[in-house]
Amino acid sequence: MGNEKSRQQRASTEEEAVAAVKGEAVPHRGEELTPEDFALDMLGHHGLPPGCCRMAFDPVHRLLAVGTMEGTVKVFGSEGVEVLLRSRREGERPSAVTFLVFLPSQYRLVVVFANSAVHIYDLSTCLQVARLDATWTTCRVTAVTFLEHSKHQYLYMATDDGVVHVVNARNLYLINYQITPRDIGIPEVDAVTSEPPSVTALAVNPSNEGQLLVGFEFSGLHLWDLVKRKVVRSYTLPTRPGTDPAAEDASGADPSPGALRCVAWHGGGGQFAAGFEAGFVCVWRADRKAGEAQFTDASRP
Repeated sequence: MGNEKSRQQRASTEEEAVAAVKGEAVPHRGEELTPEDFALDMLGHHGLPPGCCRMAFDPVHRLLAVGTMEGTVKVFGSEGVEVLLRSRREGERPSAVTFLVFLPSQYRLVVVFANSAVHIYDLSTCLQVARLDATWTTCRVTAVTFLEHSKHQYLYMATDDGVVHVVNARNLYLINYQITPRDIGIPEVDAVTSEPPSVTALAVNPSNEGQLLVGFEFSGLHLWDLVKRKVVRSYTLPTRPGTDPAAEDASGADPSPGALRCVAWHGGGGQFAAGFEAGFVCVWRADRKAGEAQFTDASRP
């Protein structure tokens, strides 16, 4: 008993001596601790964060980025290398990640959120280097793509009012250049939704950086000349195989492939594919017009 009590007293004395050297105060035994006595913070994170909803891959630097519903981004590199990017300022409400775009030539990552805020991170330092607050628009960002032209890098961002905006990819300054439904030559109110036509897909022609493919949810696809500011060619959405538009009322079958969700160019720029909500994929020759698409039911094995 005496030895145990002596050890406790000696430990207490040593603890107080160390605290005195550090200039810290040690609470007396029996004193209650309160939440104010602690300042908890995350020191590290391993594995996938909860609520993953978006993903992007950089084939040049072999990096994988994963975004979450809470607005957190995790970047994975070589085996055992991972970093957590936290985007929220103190007091800000969480907003889900909606788009992730790598800028390979700059070793940077663009993150777009559900509230339309945009952040750019330098992956060499894992620091945020540019920020476009959500107040830049009252609309929701619906599509994003990146274009590197000579010494300039641009982000093309579409909003749910059908407008495509151009943003400097280095500092997120808005450029005085827009593409509107009126410029494209389509109605400013969608016949299907009775709302402004929504752009759901954007893609730059890999063989001609002056051409931007603009895909609307229900208003077709349009190849836009960025220099001449006009439509080069329009591609209307074909009917699904096995359906007869004239017999739609009788059969009840919808002949359309559904809402457009994504587009992708062939590496040579001669063809592009479009994916639809109903599970169909259409492939067009870029130099041909409507009605000449190859239809594939991607939902079937």
